[in-house]
Amino acid sequence: MKLYRTILFAPGNRERMLAKVGKAGADAVVLDLEDAVPADEKDSTRAALGAAVTTIAEEDGADVFVRVNPLDDVTGFSIACGAEDIVAVVGSALRGIVLPKAENPGQVLAADRLIRDAERAAGCEAGSIHLLAILENARGVEDAFAVASADTGERRFQLAFGAGDYTNDLDVEWPRDEFTFDYPRSRIAVASRSAGLEKPLDTVWIALDDQEGLAASAVRCRILGMFGKFCIHPKQVEVVNHAFTPTKEEVEKAREVVVAFEEATARGEASVSVGGRMIDYPVVEAAEKVIALAEDFGTKD
Repeated sequence: MKLYRTILFAPGNRERMLAKVGKAGADAVVLDLEDAVPADEKDSTRAALGAAVTTIAEEDGADVFVRVNPLDDVTGFSIACGAEDIVAVVGSALRGIVLPKAENPGQVLAADRLIRDAERAAGCEAGSIHLLAILENARGVEDAFAVASADTGERRFQLAFGAGDYTNDLDVEWPRDEFTFDYPRSRIAVASRSAGLEKPLDTVWIALDDQEGLAASAVRCRILGMFGKFCIHPKQVEVVNHAFTPTKEEVEKAREVVVAFEEATARGEASVSVGGRMIDYPVVEAAEKVIALAEDFGTKD
């Protein structure tokens, strides 16, 4: 299962951006049909996006997602045409669907059914399209476990946090240190783990000229149990990739832990001290995850 440190957005109606998004070094890209596309351009953008998905996937070798519009208007300003979007964009070149403004399991199940029908119509393997649902309001965050528990069968299903609509829903500021996001991030991460899902993805960082703040945001969400972050500009990709890539020292220490524990278990022991730290099964499993990340993404200095 491929992990994503960075998923870079591009408006579906901006040809110039679509031509560049797959070349920016992100682990995946999202072509947006929702908030980045004006209401009067949604039909024309939808009609053209399938071809863009194929081009970016084939020419750039990118994993391509499409953020569709919501299935329900839960905000009063959304255009609930997500069903039409799914039918139009599902095909063999598409990696996944991003479902915005999710707040209950019924929406996830409805999206799953729509994708399943579209997969069948397009001749795709059933369940081959990744479904990524963004929790973006108070209800979605509070019902995160119910949403995470939606049964999508063999389909890869994952949650994400969307801070823009969340702050609007609660009528609160988006502070630079993002302390107000500790609760939703933690709740979504715990819900994902409790439901047996992989770690959720984090929200975008909107201050484009604040790379230091972006790096801190990525570190904070990782500490709170998330992995990976949406990006809205190519210059954010390197910063976020760096935050989710282990250092050489971390990998070396992880390997030391694994080797020491293997030697201990061979002696019939279930714990061992490495560098003054007691090592047992949970610590070894965490070390193995660090090694696996390095195998996927390499290391940073």
